[in-house]
Amino acid sequence: MEAGVARLRSDAGKVRCDGGAEVEGEAGGALARQAFRLLGCRDYARVDFRVKPTGRPYILEVNPNPDFSPTAGLCGGLTSAGLTHAQFTVDLVKRALARGQRSMVGAALR
Repeated sequence: MEAGVARLRSDAGKVRCDGGAEVEGEAGGALARQAFRLLGCRDYARVDFRVKPTGRPYILEVNPNPDFSPTAGLCGGLTSAGLTHAQFTVDLVKRALARGQRSMVGAALR
């Protein structure tokens, strides 16, 4: 395990962090998604948070460009979500190319 990175596990509606803290339901995921949208992230980002003893999560930082290597923490998250690093990379490039094509079409119409 990477130093400072908590691995999360789901257990009967709770997310358990390696430190023993629990987050009820989707509180951590909902908080991460809200921060992602609020800060205008796209495609992928890493949201680091901690959990108070009461179970309430709070954000430490949002990293819109986390380490992308196959051995980084991002890859562990992909595995937890049922994705391979290779497939995520292909999907990421396809989304970027599609954005570029839409942008070129929009410029041509002006």
